[in-house]
Amino acid sequence: MSFDKSVFINCPFDSTYNAMMHSMIFTVVLLGYKPRLALECSDAGRARLEKIIDIIKESRISIHDLSKLKSENKDEFARMNMPFELGLDFGCRKYSDNNALIRKKFLILGGERYEYMKALSDLSGIDIQYHKYEEEKLIKSIRDWFVINERLTNILSPVQIWNRFMDFNFYYYETLLAKGYSKDQLYDLPINEQIEYMIIFLSDK
Repeated sequence: MSFDKSVFINCPFDSTYNAMMHSMIFTVVLLGYKPRLALECSDAGRARLEKIIDIIKESRISIHDLSKLKSENKDEFARMNMPFELGLDFGCRKYSDNNALIRKKFLILGGERYEYMKALSDLSGIDIQYHKYEEEKLIKSIRDWFVINERLTNILSPVQIWNRFMDFNFYYYETLLAKGYSKDQLYDLPINEQIEYMIIFLSDK
């Protein structure tokens, strides 16, 4: 899919965020765009940072979720990957001589309002959408941003998208179990393969 339809998704890759990540990816696919994640490439011959930079340069739109920035336990460090990749994306747009990259757009997401201002005061004045760690609110934030910034029309409501996502989860569960996967293996598939199941599901409806 083209640069114009590619969406870089910058979010945590861990079990505590999986449900949010899948609802985000599903919404992007439903809206007719192609999700791009660092997980899509496992070439050990290339550094992870190189892969991320390539995806950033190949995506006109980016979604950056900073909701897991804060460390959760006493001895943990804050998670800096997400704001670092956001900075790379800003730099790509700001300093590029490529007219296409200058057109890049960002959706920045957070959990609770103002919780990042002490750590990322440079984001003051930038419009951040807050999902309160709820999948339905996340879907609404993404859907509404695309309607406003991409001028999409005749789009399903947030509730309708949520219902379609629930239907997909049932379809995905039943389809993979029928193929011999165990319940523990359902989300161990490569992310590209999981996205392909979303595309198949949505194309059949």
